[in-house]
Amino acid sequence: MNQLFTTLLFLTTMTMLNAQTREADSLILVDIYQNLDGENWTNPENWLTDTPLDDWKGVNLQNDRVVTLEIIQQNAVGEFPTEILDLDKLSTFEIRQATISGEIPENITELADLKRFVLNNTGIGGEIPNVWTNFENLQTLVFAFNNLTGTLPDIGDDLTLLSFQGNKLTGPIPNSWMNNPLPNLTLDGNELTGNFDILSTFPNLIKIDLDNNDWDPAPFPSWVDDNQNLDRFSCNRCNLTGPLPEDLNFKNHDFYSGMFLTNNELTGDVSLLFNAEDSPSDLYLNVGFNKFSGEFPADKIRAFSRVILQGNDYSSITPFTDGLVLNTFNMKSNLFTFESLDPIKEYVVIDSDIPVDYESQEKLLTIDTFQIDEPTVLTFEAGDAHPMTTYQWYKSNQPIDGAMERTFVLDIQDFSANGSYYCKMNNADFPDLELDRNTIVVKVDLTFSSTSEIPSRTTFFPNPTKDLLHLKTIDKGQTHYRLFNSIGYELVNGTFNEQYSISLGNQLPGVYFLQLQFENQIQTIKILKE
Repeated sequence: MNQLFTTLLFLTTMTMLNAQTREADSLILVDIYQNLDGENWTNPENWLTDTPLDDWKGVNLQNDRVVTLEIIQQNAVGEFPTEILDLDKLSTFEIRQATISGEIPENITELADLKRFVLNNTGIGGEIPNVWTNFENLQTLVFAFNNLTGTLPDIGDDLTLLSFQGNKLTGPIPNSWMNNPLPNLTLDGNELTGNFDILSTFPNLIKIDLDNNDWDPAPFPSWVDDNQNLDRFSCNRCNLTGPLPEDLNFKNHDFYSGMFLTNNELTGDVSLLFNAEDSPSDLYLNVGFNKFSGEFPADKIRAFSRVILQGNDYSSITPFTDGLVLNTFNMKSNLFTFESLDPIKEYVVIDSDIPVDYESQEKLLTIDTFQIDEPTVLTFEAGDAHPMTTYQWYKSNQPIDGAMERTFVLDIQDFSANGSYYCKMNNADFPDLELDRNTIVVKVDLTFSSTSEIPSRTTFFPNPTKDLLHLKTIDKGQTHYRLFNSIGYELVNGTFNEQYSISLGNQLPGVYFLQLQFENQIQTIKILKE
């Protein structure tokens, strides 16, 4: 009888204690709600109602204690909720899309049961306290898109996900991280320096994101393919330079499905990054905006989903393997011509098994400048020789009548040849692409003449002029005149006998050139318009 009474008393006491702690937890939640402007939350479902705490949005209980608090996309506003330190059984705390001020308190270690701690897009600042090795159960630590400063903290050996993405963290990766078994690491979008070779000691890396930091210039890390479980390696804007290491081999990586290396200065054989023919994972390869050049080995592509080559210097390509299917093949902004695209012409159609994005190639050949001081003939090349290509040459952005061949011959006899030339090319086989030949600048020496007699026989004034330029000659007969702007565009022309006035009133201030011709005598005069 006494034993039964004792048991009942114990159960009653425990029930009362559980009710008290549950009530204490609920009051803490009320404080958090009020301090984070809960009245204006996006969806405060059931908060501050008489429904069970388990039904409050983002709250979970275990043994009548709050173990999970998630305030996600509620647009919460306020200071870091230090009230959570009183939720001594809390294992998951997460805030996303909020406006939080203050700093992460060092006594966060009071939450001894913490397994998941996430501050994502909250705006919280200050340094990250170096306390995370004190947690025995912590598996997920995410500080993404905040205003955190300072250096990277030490980390424990039980983490499965670590993200410091999008903060203002500085300095190198700590030596204390060596040999950490962490599988998933995100450091992109900070101001970290030094190198990241310490990650070569991580035996279990699966996903690595190191983008957009201030890493020291270095070659592609040859240790990346040592992780047999590698799924994703992302190192966009990582100051990677030079050729890919020749001993790279991803053929035996069954889970390898992502390589992201944009905006570096990598060169060499890009096929070293390819996966195996029978790989169970389709690779997403993005090597855009590097220095890869020459021929792209499309014939070596096997288990791929997307390939992005945009912004390199590739100028030719091999045919795709028969039966290959890709979701994306982006080869924009390279040096391809219609002629060099011919091997993949069959895929430049709607509903192709390989959607090829090939438009917007870089201008062909180089910018050329010719300084001409005597009559001569120049021949310009467009840069593409595909049989279906059509050509149109331009001078100073105006099409040149009849100049519609692959080559253009320019007969330079006077200043009128001065200007900038280029060619536009189109091809019916590649309807989404228009090619441009790079600019050719022709600078004609404006002082050359077939005779020196005109200056002594013709006078002109005033020079400089604000409007009228007066001409007077002793020649008996017609003198031809042509007025050009500084890029060789003819503005006016005509003839006069003995004297004439040319108006520059409607022209912009600058340098102009007047060419006079009497019989076979030619002289060019430099005029300054004020």
